[in-house]
Amino acid sequence: MRAFCTPTPGLKQSFPGAESQRFRPEQSQANERVMLCTSESDPTLRAARAHTGRDLIAVFSHAAHGLHDDALVTAQFAQAPAANDATLHRKVHIGAGVPASVDENVMVLPYGREQALDMIHSSRHKPAAVIVEPIPSARLSLTHGPWLSRLQQACRTSGVLLILDETFSGFRLCYGGAQEFFDLSPDLVTYGNTMGGGLSIGAVAWRTGIMSVLGGGNPQQRVFCGTTHAGNPLSAAAAVAVLNLLSLHRETVYPQLHEAASNIAEAFNSAAEKLGHGARIETAGSIFHIQFDRNVSGEATLKRERADQRQMEQEFYRHLLDKRVIVHASEHCFLSTAHTVADIGEISAAMIESLHLIKH
Repeated sequence: MRAFCTPTPGLKQSFPGAESQRFRPEQSQANERVMLCTSESDPTLRAARAHTGRDLIAVFSHAAHGLHDDALVTAQFAQAPAANDATLHRKVHIGAGVPASVDENVMVLPYGREQALDMIHSSRHKPAAVIVEPIPSARLSLTHGPWLSRLQQACRTSGVLLILDETFSGFRLCYGGAQEFFDLSPDLVTYGNTMGGGLSIGAVAWRTGIMSVLGGGNPQQRVFCGTTHAGNPLSAAAAVAVLNLLSLHRETVYPQLHEAASNIAEAFNSAAEKLGHGARIETAGSIFHIQFDRNVSGEATLKRERADQRQMEQEFYRHLLDKRVIVHASEHCFLSTAHTVADIGEISAAMIESLHLIKH
């Protein structure tokens, strides 16, 4: 465990030796080296800029990638008349305090559209990297695999690094995450708290071609990403235990959790449809997301209908809390090996009972 407590000069907790084997989800090029961190976007975006010598970063609308200012820029897109096309309405920031000057170094792309690939190809100023969520947290879907492959190819042909943000999907979709599920080979990958089994931890993995700025080469050319709590021994030990367990039982753990999430969604959606509630659960492996339909239309009733939907949501979660089921504020739920068959049955029953208690 000594390696977990001894930072590499100029970095924070880099594991180029045997210890890094414990943190590699799969033996892919993107996982050749691993560094523990607290905010995954900080070292990845700096590394991409240092490696390419370019400042521009491409992100996708309705996505957030950690605490870096550049990762908190998104945009509103207006749907254009042409199919599969959208026009940028304006850039917006996720939260206050992000300087307007950041917008100059951020390109915002529409998620899941061929237009995004065209923008990468035709950009006069090539971005250093494109950072993307393979499973969009804003709208769970497993249908973007072919598009992600085309995005990867667009980055390769344009000399742009591809950063796969697996903070949300890593070790949840399957042991190799979205890389394995969609057969992707990104340049850098970020991971989050899943690997810590509930303890706070983050990690960045990269291929050896980027080693010069993340742990090798001239110390003056390395990116700075040191933080006080990165790679603390408790979180690192938990991560080793979690990854060993998931690796050992991957053939049974993931199918069981996926089936459980699917069963919860099927029962909930059936009950919501019978009751006439605009509610639905979407799933992506062991992840599921409770959504109340807010896509209402009509100028005169827009505000009232939105308020009614929000009131229904709040009532649903109050009933759920009364039944000892707590849902994260993001309305995303994550099943794990800690949930027993009895737990999952209780959660499903509580959700359906809470639907019945909602007042129309």
